[in-house]
Amino acid sequence: MEEKLYKNTEGLPVIIDMGEDVSTATNIVLHVTKPDSTTTTWTGAIVYNTNYFKYTLKSGDVDQVGPYKIHPHSTLGSWTGFWETTSIRVYDEYE
Repeated sequence: MEEKLYKNTEGLPVIIDMGEDVSTATNIVLHVTKPDSTTTTWTGAIVYNTNYFKYTLKSGDVDQVGPYKIHPHSTLGSWTGFWETTSIRVYDEYE
């Protein structure tokens, strides 16, 4: 059974598979587009198990129901830029 992410969840990690070794990545910022098309940034992501970025949800991060697009940005060696966009879905209570 797939775990669901519910509106107003806090403290749960969002783990993004980067598809390659990002163990030396720095300045990780997740650029997020919410379901109503507003944008925000989630700072404080870290490298997790070599190939993943991990961010722990804070109050207000997932305050809307629907799809969230996440566009990671970081520095890796001499390269700085955006990675492939991924998405998560946030559900309403009892959904």
